[in-house]
Amino acid sequence: MIETLRLEHDVRAPRRARHWIIQRCDEWQCGALADSAALMVTELVTNAFLHARTDCVVHAAFTAPTLRVTVTDEDSREISAKSLSHTEERGRGLVIIAALADTWGVEHHAGTKSVWFDLSG
Repeated sequence: MIETLRLEHDVRAPRRARHWIIQRCDEWQCGALADSAALMVTELVTNAFLHARTDCVVHAAFTAPTLRVTVTDEDSREISAKSLSHTEERGRGLVIIAALADTWGVEHHAGTKSVWFDLSG
C-alpha cells in the first residue's frame, strides 16, 4: 500500500502530515506504529517548513511489517543529526528520527532532498 500527500509551505503542514499518517496507519492496520510515525513525520515536515522553505511531499508505504515514510523537499543542502547539549531547545528532529527509526537515511536527487525512515511492528 502506497499513499502520497502534497503539502504547501504552510505553518499547518506538520499538523496535516501528522493527522494523515495516523489515518494511513489506521487504514493499513498498523496502528501500533502510529504514534512514532506521527512524531517522526511531524519532525521531518517541520524541518522542511523551517529550513527548506518549500512545498514538500510525504510518501508512505506499508508492506507488513514495515512502514516507510519519506519526506521530499526542494532543498538539496546536506543535513545531519548533530550532537546537542541537553539545554538546546531546537535541532532535535533528526536525533529523534535516529532514535526511533529501525533505519533511516537521506537521499539527494536533482535539486531535491528526501529523508526517509522505516518502522516495524
